[in-house]
Amino acid sequence: MGIARAEDGLRLALWDGMTFTIPFTASLLGTSPAGSRGLGEPHVALQRHDTLGRGAVWSTARSTEDLERQREEVLEYFALGATLPEAATVIDVGAHCGLFAMEVATRSKGATLGLIEPIPLFQEAIVRNLRERFLSDRVSAATRLHRVGVGATDTEQPIEFAYFTRLPTDTTCHVDDKYAEFAQVFRHHADRLRSEVSRALPGRVGRGLGDLTYSVVSDIPVGGWKKQLFDRAVGLERVSCRVVRLDTLLAHYPDRIDLVKIDCEGAELVALEGIDASQWSRIDQVVLEGNGGEDERRAVAELLSTRGLSEQREGVPTGASEQGLSSYLLFARRPA
Repeated sequence: MGIARAEDGLRLALWDGMTFTIPFTASLLGTSPAGSRGLGEPHVALQRHDTLGRGAVWSTARSTEDLERQREEVLEYFALGATLPEAATVIDVGAHCGLFAMEVATRSKGATLGLIEPIPLFQEAIVRNLRERFLSDRVSAATRLHRVGVGATDTEQPIEFAYFTRLPTDTTCHVDDKYAEFAQVFRHHADRLRSEVSRALPGRVGRGLGDLTYSVVSDIPVGGWKKQLFDRAVGLERVSCRVVRLDTLLAHYPDRIDLVKIDCEGAELVALEGIDASQWSRIDQVVLEGNGGEDERRAVAELLSTRGLSEQREGVPTGASEQGLSSYLLFARRPA
């Protein structure tokens, strides 16, 4: 069996004459198609785009279309109801390349941004974007980039992140949870492929080949030598970074925090638990994307409610259902 990165997903050569492509959304496989590059080649460097009506934008996106898809994901946060006053203070946990920051700057001139990002490539994109005229003209001088991850405790020693060079937005320090998410996607598509094979070859032969297809595909991200191929296909690297509690970082900002946005690939609940009870009165709104399923969603909603952010709305990220994922969007604010 072979695994290769295709424009539209991961292409699997299962046996002679039978290949399948497991498609991925931009949010899961990032937005940087590898095309015909070999498995061992690194992820593309930062690209400069003159688009979105905002001058130059530095991003891992390979095309204008990819960048537009990334922006559409950002807009999902605001579609749930997040609002910003002029000169807002916004904490962006998992800032990636800074597209959320750009949207904040569009909606709130003079905003103060706390940009939290542990991965060096994304940090470089943020630095470049902050130098470009669009952001430099719109954000306050108090805006900061924090080159750390967030957790329940401050760590003196760096911890290890799994950085997927071809899946940059899936980078995480919660490695087991991320591979469980990958496995969930592969099981979903393996079940679909089993049905397709069974329909194409009716009878016992089709059922047998369908079951074989399922057994081969379903455990690719976690199954021994197949996991090794998968790790090469997605460009797994290890990056070390210090982790701090979120309330440690809040100390750098004014008393009122208008919005906290969190998208840190499995660390959302941990990030919230890193805010001391005495600090929650400062926070007016929280919006996040989580990946931990219904139990985690309930825990997050309950925590936010107990901290006074009881007016809540939920949504599903674009493409999550098609991938068989249990991801969710959650917005919470204090009642008016």
